[in-house]
Amino acid sequence: PLFRFPYTELGRTARGNGAGITEVFKRRIMLRILEKLFYRAGYERTSVWAFTRRGVPRYCSVTVPLYVGLGASGASYLNDVFYINTFRVSEYIDAWKKDQPAIALWLDLSERMQRAGWLYWRVYETAFRKADYMDRFGNDFNESYSGWLKLMAMLGFLKDDGERIVLSDRGAFWLHAFEDMFSIHYINRLWGVSTRDPWPEQVLL
Repeated sequence: PLFRFPYTELGRTARGNGAGITEVFKRRIMLRILEKLFYRAGYERTSVWAFTRRGVPRYCSVTVPLYVGLGASGASYLNDVFYINTFRVSEYIDAWKKDQPAIALWLDLSERMQRAGWLYWRVYETAFRKADYMDRFGNDFNESYSGWLKLMAMLGFLKDDGERIVLSDRGAFWLHAFEDMFSIHYINRLWGVSTRDPWPEQVLL
């Protein structure tokens, strides 16, 4: 992704030089060039910032529905809870030597948060079946998000064929841009505190 995390040296340098929201449209030009190159070479978009050769099973490490993270700074998502291991390797090793969990932070997820997270990552994959929402939550997708769907379709961000939602290249770019402006701030805050303190009591986002 065309992100520069603020807590990194590159991120600090870029922000110091005034490179922020003004870079958005430069990135759009860069992504259009990349899109043309990949599409001509026989690839298809399989996430907001990933392309996969046609015929190859799609896989994106950040969009798998549930996962367990191992090692220092590993994150896990298990339906109704999200947790992160301590970022400090020595503390992680010491915890396991003492037969203790190395979890530094966790968040209990309400059903509303689970639905929002599910939708975010499915859109991030640029295509998904509405039936998958029913399978996961037992509710009709259209009833839950019909207003949102109509607005996004009017803006040209996605297409709804009745069974599937498919994000357009335009939609993929703006999701990428908004994530850079908002989500990255939270990730930067979480990771910044965690790198300084191996066992933070809490992180306010």
